[in-house]
Amino acid sequence: MPKNFKQQQFIKASVLAERDLIGEHIDGCFEKVRYIQEQIVELQKTIASVDNKNAEVSCFFINVSMKFGQQQEIANVLDEIATRVAEKK
Repeated sequence: MPKNFKQQQFIKASVLAERDLIGEHIDGCFEKVRYIQEQIVELQKTIASVDNKNAEVSCFFINVSMKFGQQQEIANVLDEIATRVAEKK
């Protein structure tokens, strides 16, 4: 069973052009989430290198949900990470 509205629309769409548009939108959303995950990994690496290269680094892990509609939560997490990096400098 589809987990979100766009996937439900995709399954219900009978016109091929409509399915293509919905599929492209879904792919675009997944691409944005992948990009954000890559940025989080890069920020984690930056934080780890700022902490102390010779010390044991305590890492934190962020579980980014693949659900749509959570862009604000992801933005808040990125803001928090950026704040932590700024505090370490």
